[in-house]
Amino acid sequence: MIPLSPGMIAACRSRPPQQYPQPKPLQTQPKPLQTQPKPPKLPLQPAHRSALAITAKEQTEQKAKQILVITPFKVGSSSLCSLLVKKYDYTLEWYDDMKNYYSYLNNKIILRGHTFGGNLTFTASHFDIWFTIIRKPSDIYISGYFQDIDHSKYPYYVGTREEVLDTDHTILLNHFLQYKWSVFNQFSYDYNFNIILKYTGVDIWNMPFNKDKGYTIYQNHTGGMKVVVLTLDVLHNNINAVFNDLHITTKKKCVIPPQNVGENKWYSKPYAGVKKLLPESYYKMYSDVDKKICDKFLSKT
Repeated sequence: MIPLSPGMIAACRSRPPQQYPQPKPLQTQPKPLQTQPKPPKLPLQPAHRSALAITAKEQTEQKAKQILVITPFKVGSSSLCSLLVKKYDYTLEWYDDMKNYYSYLNNKIILRGHTFGGNLTFTASHFDIWFTIIRKPSDIYISGYFQDIDHSKYPYYVGTREEVLDTDHTILLNHFLQYKWSVFNQFSYDYNFNIILKYTGVDIWNMPFNKDKGYTIYQNHTGGMKVVVLTLDVLHNNINAVFNDLHITTKKKCVIPPQNVGENKWYSKPYAGVKKLLPESYYKMYSDVDKKICDKFLSKT
């Protein structure tokens, strides 16, 4: 405290209270020595705030993305999931095999499934990205037939693997052609897109798709989960561009070959044989379904 002289005290006492001089504020820091140069006045505050904003954005982008891969059968979902697991360290779980997926959240989870059965239940806010993959339906049907040809729960079941391999290709062809494949939900894009609309609010049929890039990332106007629609060709040849746009990153350098491909499976010979025998009437039967998908998503080149 600065001491007051007797004269100052007397002068103050002779004045009304409102005229008392205000004391000078105490100096909390000593003045810098004159020999020290003053720091330059730089506009640090705006740059500092910007740096903090960028850091927060990067942290949001780099956080573990919780992923749904729920697609029709035989469109490449096995290849996508294998890539995410082996190269990006994700944990894969099937929704119809899990009693409770909550314990896996925040641990880079893929919840995978197909649009089959109508019993799909999950909390959409737990996930950041939903993938679905585009393939021509007439190609899906023949691939899906052989995928489950030895599973008795499906109406197009033929028999054991040995019985399938011993069956003449013409008999398998006639058996395949007996079914109307477009009515099965597990092969239907209408069914798949309706499920996506229900949980995300993204109406794929009524939103534009970038056919030149072969993929589009959608998001409802209210935010929430992103919906990624990509073609099978992009999955096999340009998936890194999709992952970069989604800020899914890895330091691993490895090549993951396509998975669950008919040409590499136990039924590869009858699959190839029946495909060669498919009549023009088969493609004509599903021309409307194929055209709907091709016109919307697939490039003519």
